[in-house]
Amino acid sequence: MKRLRNTVVTKNHSYQRHFAMSLVRTLGRDGAIDACVQNFWNGTLNIIKNDKRYYR
Repeated sequence: MKRLRNTVVTKNHSYQRHFAMSLVRTLGRDGAIDACVQNFWNGTLNIIKNDKRYYR
């Protein structure tokens, strides 16, 4: 069961990472952060905030 859970978490994290990159590309870093906050996308928000490529 643990192996299945880790696979799901890994796939979700991969999806969130791609989604975060798409948001930043489309809306800019600040716009992507605003969209995440407004829609309660905490996992995606954490990726944007913690990814060094998005630092100013």
